[in-house]
Amino acid sequence: MNVDSDGWPTVAAVLARTAVLGDAVELSAAQSAEAADILTEVITQFQSPAPTGTGRRFTPVTETRTFDGSGLPEMRVPEMVPGAPFTVFVYETPVTDVVQRADYRGLGVTVLARPFSCAGSGFFAPALGDFSPQAIDGVFPAGKQNIIVSATWGYAAQVPADVAMAVAGEAAARVMIEVVGGSGGIPSVLRSRTTEVQQGNTPLAQTTSAITAWRSIYRDCVRRYRDTGLWKLAAIAGRMV
Repeated sequence: MNVDSDGWPTVAAVLARTAVLGDAVELSAAQSAEAADILTEVITQFQSPAPTGTGRRFTPVTETRTFDGSGLPEMRVPEMVPGAPFTVFVYETPVTDVVQRADYRGLGVTVLARPFSCAGSGFFAPALGDFSPQAIDGVFPAGKQNIIVSATWGYAAQVPADVAMAVAGEAAARVMIEVVGGSGGIPSVLRSRTTEVQQGNTPLAQTTSAITAWRSIYRDCVRRYRDTGLWKLAAIAGRMV
């Protein structure tokens, strides 16, 4: 399947799937542009917040984000691309002993961890505004927006193959229904194909089931990758220990 540099299916990949559902269809320039818009729409919706989307980013982005310090040796953050470089600052002080743990307990998040040392600040914020490396040793000091992380954020460096396949199928189904079919919904080209192949069967039976199957695969993929928000509850529970 044709994919772009991030691993998302291309318009060519989507149109190749439309050929499976019916006779070859020649799209006009306007229809091809509409197909591209539909693909973009599906990709956006897949990454949109629940309940319609996964709430996860599958196109990596490099940026700086701030978080509340947990006061613990571990801090849960949204997914970071495994193996990509990252830096962590506590206020304006860099900390270099942070390690990354991906997909923590199946919660779909990244955990940043520091080796705990009793010589440091313990489980409390630095005393008297002391933000020296010695004072913040071993923990992410409790505080509001005091942890600054620069990283590449996203599920992975490349979109997983099953996600790309599901998105391509959903986009192809929408193209056949909305673009090729027009106001009629299911295009006549599918009816002729189904009647020819499925002799004696109800017209559209196989065509409808194929589109339904693709859309079902897409919905299952959304559910499988959906961010349930359990990592936030885990973070709260961690502070209560």
